[in-house]
Amino acid sequence: MKGWLLLGLLFAQPGWAAERDREIVASAPCAARPQQSYAEYLKQAKRRGKGDVQAAVEEDFKAKAPPKTYLLSKEEFAERSAYAGFECQQIRYLSDGIEITGFIWKPQDTAGKKFPLIVYNHGGSGGPGHLSPWAGFGFHNFLKAGFVVIGSSYRGGSKGKDEYGGADVHDVMALEPLAASLGYIDLNNQFMLGRSRGGMMTYLAMKQGFPLNAVATEAGNPNLIEESRRRPLLAAGLAFSVPGFEEHREELLRERSAEFWPEGITAPLLILHGSYDWRVQASTQERLARVLQAAGKPYELHIYDADNHGLTMNRGDVDARVIAWFMKHLKSAESPSR
Repeated sequence: MKGWLLLGLLFAQPGWAAERDREIVASAPCAARPQQSYAEYLKQAKRRGKGDVQAAVEEDFKAKAPPKTYLLSKEEFAERSAYAGFECQQIRYLSDGIEITGFIWKPQDTAGKKFPLIVYNHGGSGGPGHLSPWAGFGFHNFLKAGFVVIGSSYRGGSKGKDEYGGADVHDVMALEPLAASLGYIDLNNQFMLGRSRGGMMTYLAMKQGFPLNAVATEAGNPNLIEESRRRPLLAAGLAFSVPGFEEHREELLRERSAEFWPEGITAPLLILHGSYDWRVQASTQERLARVLQAAGKPYELHIYDADNHGLTMNRGDVDARVIAWFMKHLKSAESPSR
């Protein structure tokens, strides 16, 4: 009976969900990072390129693994594993009244301080694509550079339905008021990083008005029309996720493809891609760059020779470029008393 009462209240008060979208309804420390030796880390890192090649075979593509893999030194591995001075919090927050899982990676001491924010949009879709709390060692290098990172797992894993660039974009948009409610985010300095599918989410968030100083995308897809024709498995996934796909395929994919609306790119954009990427062709990024150039939009494009979709050969340089790009666009810090 209580469930029906709540449902009735939701219909009776249409603004209720939107008003509560800024709310964190639960928060707890992230589960401890799995213990891993340096030797285990090296073995796992070296397997990544081979896994990408096998995935290509399963989609009837030929792919080459990068000739080498970026590896942390033993000292860097120890520092990131220790995570000294930083912490990860798992949160549940409301988006359209749906509970969404997310994470906050931050310094342990935030009292009286303001930090620039990076909103991170992950790749993949549904349950398998959901965000891991310790990916990239909990964004250690971004925290060390002075940022707080917040990421959403998007709807579709446990609650709600992933629409691959539809209503799930609201889960990213809800992070703006959520970040403001924390009290330690510098609202003058908000940035966004999207990897793979997260690149699309980043473009859509800009288009929908998320206020950002600058953004970066890694292996993002700016043209789902072209890439879904080339990859039947991608098309099948879109048909499953996107409402009305069969009837309005072209229109719906155009709405999700930044190449067709450069006016929606409202912040300086750094585009990073690998020439061995078989999931998203490097040529799509070059075409996006030409569209942005024609529209007078500030951007930088860097294509890494012989690197793959995950940019596993140049991960150190990729992260350094993203951090430098965001630092370049930092504004005067917001007063902690604001």
